[in-house]
Amino acid sequence: MVKNFSQFKKAMAAGSTFQIVEHFRFPERNGEIRKPNIVQTNGMYTVIPDDPDNKISTANNGRGSWIEFGKASDYAFCGGLIQQSFRGVPIWTLRIID
Repeated sequence: MVKNFSQFKKAMAAGSTFQIVEHFRFPERNGEIRKPNIVQTNGMYTVIPDDPDNKISTANNGRGSWIEFGKASDYAFCGGLIQQSFRGVPIWTLRIID
C-alpha cells in the first residue's frame, strides 16, 4: 500500500496500473483504468491499457495524457486511496490496483 509521495512516484515508475476512483474536474473519467507509459521526475504520461486507440492513449503523439506530479503537499494518502489536489482544490482520487 502506498503511504507517501515517494512511494507513489516509485509505484508509477514501476508501471503500476491505477484506477481513477473520482475525478473532480472530469467525472466521466470515474472508474477509468490507467497505466503510466512514460514517467519523468516531474510527471508522467498515462494510457488506457485496454484501449490503445482512445484519445487519452493517443494524446501527445502516442505518449498518452500528461499528468504533472506537483508537490508532495498536494497529496493525501488514506486507506489505499491517493488524492491529488492543486492549491487546495481536489483533482482526483486514485487507487493503485497492482
